[in-house]
Amino acid sequence: MATFSQNDITLLFVGGAATKTTGSIAAMNQYEIGIFTPAGARVTELSAATVTEFIVVQSRGASLAPIVSPIIKKADVVKASRKVYTAATEQVDYIGYNTSSGSIDAINDNLYRIRLSMDESLTSNHGRIYIKDGVYQSDASATQVEIANGLVASLINNFKREPEKTMKFERVTSSTVTSATTGTLDVRYGSPYVTAATDIDNSATGTTMVVGDYLVILGVAYKVIALDNTNQIATLDVPYQGATNSAVADASVSFIQAADAAIGNWGIKISGRPCKFVVGKIAYKKQRWITSIQDFGTTTITNSVGASEGNGTTEQAQEFEYFMRGNDSENFHMGEPNIFARINDVVTGTNYDQIFLNIEETGGSLSMNKRKKQIALLLPETAPNYAVTGTADDITDVLEVLIYGSANGNLAI
Repeated sequence: MATFSQNDITLLFVGGAATKTTGSIAAMNQYEIGIFTPAGARVTELSAATVTEFIVVQSRGASLAPIVSPIIKKADVVKASRKVYTAATEQVDYIGYNTSSGSIDAINDNLYRIRLSMDESLTSNHGRIYIKDGVYQSDASATQVEIANGLVASLINNFKREPEKTMKFERVTSSTVTSATTGTLDVRYGSPYVTAATDIDNSATGTTMVVGDYLVILGVAYKVIALDNTNQIATLDVPYQGATNSAVADASVSFIQAADAAIGNWGIKISGRPCKFVVGKIAYKKQRWITSIQDFGTTTITNSVGASEGNGTTEQAQEFEYFMRGNDSENFHMGEPNIFARINDVVTGTNYDQIFLNIEETGGSLSMNKRKKQIALLLPETAPNYAVTGTADDITDVLEVLIYGSANGNLAI
């Protein structure tokens, strides 16, 4: 004889972008999730108050039987909650000019040092803190643009030896800009070459860009060190740091004449890049660090944006789904679980609202032990979003009436 018992079970439903229906289970769209009575009647905001038992149903299309949860007694639901999708953010710091105020204190014959103390994973060999520097020795007639150029070049060169590029370094300035008529620009991450569709030196306007001027692409300044007017190619002093884009519009491009660059305020923008992520192998995280400066005079640091993994992102949904496979082929959660990646229901690029039902069922007549389990719903946050509050008979409001007696926002956390 064999026995099997397990507590704290989670049943996960991964919804698809399916328009919400109002009829029977058979009428549901593929991947739609709905709340029904055990007899198969759809639970609505109007009927929810009188329902004592319910089931969660997900359609798999007309040719496959739906996925159905065990019968849930309303009295056994101890908590119902909802996490609304929030976008992830990358950390952004500025040294000096921060696109609205500030400057770099120009000190003659001075050694400037930027120190970045980066948070590392628990499995790294750096003791969780990995420190890298950017340095620049100013000359006898220091200017902000000279210092910004030297420090950005130092940081880029120092970090290019890293196997994973998790940070980027860019220059921003208050210098006077001239609108460009280059046509669309083709830019490539890591390449110092940019190609214009029509007029790389902007000469058609009568204000020609020359070597030594700065090309401003999507708000970031790059010094031009060579121009090929035949092939419409400009060579930048450092590799392009932004995302590859074959069609940056004129409206997002301008240039700064060298004389204007010399009198403007300058700053260094330090941003995080998405870290490598592989479901079940490399955990989802954001790069975090502490920026400190040495011998910068009155220069200030602006901590503009904090890093956040967000809520309900594709990566988090994929990790949640992966972890919920606990007993599926003994899929362990340490080391290298599989040579081949598992097939997932979470769709890459889709973000989710999350709903959780925490349930405690009493034992039989001979036991008062509680059997705990959880029903988790991942519902795409983009239209059609059938978890959004305020929509007729949306899942959020139906569950609020069902569990708490009224659609009053009790699921929001």
